[in-house]
Amino acid sequence: MLIKSTSTNLSTHQLTVDEVLAIKQREPVRPVILLTAFPPTTVPSAIDLIVMKPFMLVTLREALHKILGA
Repeated sequence: MLIKSTSTNLSTHQLTVDEVLAIKQREPVRPVILLTAFPPTTVPSAIDLIVMKPFMLVTLREALHKILGA
């Protein structure tokens, strides 16, 4: 099963908010999940779902199920 989504943690500086927005502009239907221990006060429009760290694998599975509707 192929799952096409983007997961990021903005505090690692590997992927900026602008880069996430660019992904959403290229592929508006691609789900974007923010994995974070420090949620932003304002959620960027490109973020579809936030998963709080630390999390268990079952939590990530549930998030993917919710966001992909599978």
